Amino acid sequence: MVKQAAPPPPVNLTHIRLYREAEKYEITFPNITGYRMESLEGELKYDFSNIENYEIDLSATPIITNLATAFSPEEVE
Repeated sequence: MVKQAAPPPPVNLTHIRLYREAEKYEITFPNITGYRMESLEGELKYDFSNIENYEIDLSATPIITNLATAFSPEEVE
């Protein structure tokens, strides 16, 4: 029979409470529905003619992935 170690002593907890006047310190953020880009120098122009083609090698791409955590021996494919 394996002898188990004694559990660690309980940790002292610090209780955190909300101030009554905390609402005046609340941080709110605007609801952004989109972005607009503007340039002071005028319209930007792109020239992609000198860039070589980028090819993706699918033979190096995994087709199966195993997901797991450090907290459980269970794996999901």
